[in-house]
Amino acid sequence: MTSPTSASTAHSSSTFRQAPTPLKSIPLTPTTHITICPFTTAPSTVLDTLSDPTHPTNANWPTFTEKGPSETTNINYGNLTSKPCFRPWQLVAIFHNHAGGADQGIASSEQSATAGDGTSKIVADALSIPFYWPTHHDSLSLSDEGWEFVLAAGNMPGSPPPNALSGIAVSVDPEFRAVNLVGRDGSRVDLATELLKCLKQLAKEAGFVAMVVPVRPTRKALGENVWIDMETYVRVRRGEVPGEVYKRTLATKLASPQQREGMVEEKKEMGNDEEEVYDPWIRKHMQMGAHIVKVCPRSAVVERSVKEWQEWTKVDFSKPCMNPFLETGAIGGGGEEAEGSYEVVIPGGLVPVRVYPKRKIVTEEGTEEVGVGMYVEPNVWVRHF
Repeated sequence: MTSPTSASTAHSSSTFRQAPTPLKSIPLTPTTHITICPFTTAPSTVLDTLSDPTHPTNANWPTFTEKGPSETTNINYGNLTSKPCFRPWQLVAIFHNHAGGADQGIASSEQSATAGDGTSKIVADALSIPFYWPTHHDSLSLSDEGWEFVLAAGNMPGSPPPNALSGIAVSVDPEFRAVNLVGRDGSRVDLATELLKCLKQLAKEAGFVAMVVPVRPTRKALGENVWIDMETYVRVRRGEVPGEVYKRTLATKLASPQQREGMVEEKKEMGNDEEEVYDPWIRKHMQMGAHIVKVCPRSAVVERSVKEWQEWTKVDFSKPCMNPFLETGAIGGGGEEAEGSYEVVIPGGLVPVRVYPKRKIVTEEGTEEVGVGMYVEPNVWVRHF
């Protein structure tokens, strides 16, 4: 594999405009509050806890999203938190349990980060990457490769100064999600929304022309939803059952010309009504003023040995999963059927893994394994401005 040039070469610190500090303080109780700050001003003792893979914000992600991507993608992702030029664009939400009842307000980053003599811990984080987007006037020019594309673009050596920001990941400790968190004024505190607002503030104050996100829909991995193509999924409205919508769409596609005459094909624009979008994570972006641009069908690709997949997921990859919407779960295309491929559903996967039992692959350790699992994850591009 080709090793990429480090981010410090791709964008020197002088290439970036100075990123402002989107410091925010959220009072919870008389003795607790949450501050949001970039990595550059977060206390190192608190920030170091993110290196623990069992940290609540890390544990939200399936193992294959961490270990599965290519070496190049993993390096590009790691640069976000390790390279000084990227650290101003990474945010953490820190919970403080401090002595006394004074409202902290909008304090300086140092005061806010070390308030009181109690405990402080990271309860949410948001990663992002500045990149150069030459065709920003055309939203549809965003790459079909989504997440992997923007990580590569932001790490591109010798590229022009960035003019856009892309969100990469937002993760919230389950204990501190909106359903559990109430501010001092009695209102719900949604840390995911607050982090996105701060990223948006960063992008605008840096003079960028756009902020985009390759969104990973939260409900896509649930039940039968994994079998529904993303183009159909994003058109599902609140109150609808995704599987029923997909059945109607599939019936129309599979019908003969004679049968179609008596059928009304369901054609909807991608849901940009903020109150009607089915998926709550996409809907959250809509409520902040974003709009859906398009599906990016190859946002993240993981091709690994069946042995590795089984270790990560604890799923038996020798048993095909049956697609409930089709007569057989082993439907491929072209040469896939000839290879005897089939699909396996995995925890946290937005789509099934396509298994090629006869293919060979050389692992990172240099050993040859028979049996390959190919996971091609679609995401949804949204644009905030």
